[in-house]
Amino acid sequence: MTAPLRSLLVGAAVCLASVVVTSGRLDNAAFLKQLDLLANNATLQRLLAEQWPPQERLLKANQFPCQALNASSVTPTSVHSLRPADIRVVGSLGDSLTAGNGISATNIFAVLVQNRGLSWSGGGQGTFETTVTMPNVLKKFNPNLYGYATGDGDEDSSRSYFNVAITGSTSSELESQARKLINRIRGDSKVDFNNDWKVVTILSGNNDLCDVCNDRDKYSADRYRANLIAALNILQAELPRTLVNLVEPINIEIVTELNKGLICSLLHLYLCDCAAFPKNKEAEEELIHIRGEYQQVVRDIAASGMFDTRDDFTVVYQPFFKDTYPPDQDGHPDYSFFAPDCFHLSAKAQQAASIALWNNMIEPVPMKKTKWLPGEPVECPTEEQPFIYTNKNSFRQSSAAMTGLEESSTVL
Repeated sequence: MTAPLRSLLVGAAVCLASVVVTSGRLDNAAFLKQLDLLANNATLQRLLAEQWPPQERLLKANQFPCQALNASSVTPTSVHSLRPADIRVVGSLGDSLTAGNGISATNIFAVLVQNRGLSWSGGGQGTFETTVTMPNVLKKFNPNLYGYATGDGDEDSSRSYFNVAITGSTSSELESQARKLINRIRGDSKVDFNNDWKVVTILSGNNDLCDVCNDRDKYSADRYRANLIAALNILQAELPRTLVNLVEPINIEIVTELNKGLICSLLHLYLCDCAAFPKNKEAEEELIHIRGEYQQVVRDIAASGMFDTRDDFTVVYQPFFKDTYPPDQDGHPDYSFFAPDCFHLSAKAQQAASIALWNNMIEPVPMKKTKWLPGEPVECPTEEQPFIYTNKNSFRQSSAAMTGLEESSTVL
């Protein structure tokens, strides 16, 4: 490392550390102000680019492997008979992982940028061949898909469309995000509000877990459950023809493994101190236990049937984060799957998550994969199994398949 860069990084670390208050907690506003000042330091940006040229943080996109099945001959009235090409609108709720912070960042300061159009669940910038996202997969089936973000910016930027995720938000803000999404869809002249089929993806709870050690009551699993149900109740009551993908929080304890160097460690103190710096072994075990409770909440809500009371609305648990941990590289986490803050997901990880989400959508409920791996192939629907899987049609089709096997056995 060059002497000028070493001096600037030491200065940056001092600036960031100076906003830690006496209790050991960070003054968020002051921290972000300092980070913004550093982000606009041209000399620091140049030296960072020279010292650490951009890593390979992209998966190589391939040609789309699936046959583009046609939409239903008649627009379905049941969410349990929904083909990919029937979906007209996508939306997403959540936090910075959905807002897209740092996806294309090449240094820690660029992590402030919300690359919303590249988001795994809510971005549709480019095409599948250039940018792998779940909406870009759906566009292969319906080129008229609408609602995905197309560029950088916050949730109120002109290119955010129906990706209304808010950086830094907790599950308590899902209700207001749901209302914003409904109002935005209802007010868009390009959407037939009552008749267009919609897919909404929700991932929330990561920031709750990052702060749970500081307020166990506020961020309890019971509160998390109440917050999810409140948002889902609004969607069910006010958003017709909707399938909700419900995704559980990540295994947040991995942040401890991602503490790398002074800058990342300081950022983790701000971003997720409960996971990055548990006070002791008991605190770490408690965090893992609560994270498990959160994940069970997601599974229980989707399986409860409380959101299967109408034929045009359902909630489906997509479990691909359940057993996902950082890919390993020589005994250490593979940092190419993370943004330069060693916390947010890089384009490489976002693309892997995109494929994992899509694959979960077309896997029956009992057979959904619970983790993603680098280079996971894109799965394809078929004319024999053309529908997005739900709790109801998964078991119905599984039962039909079993009947077919029994008949074959009888004939033999």
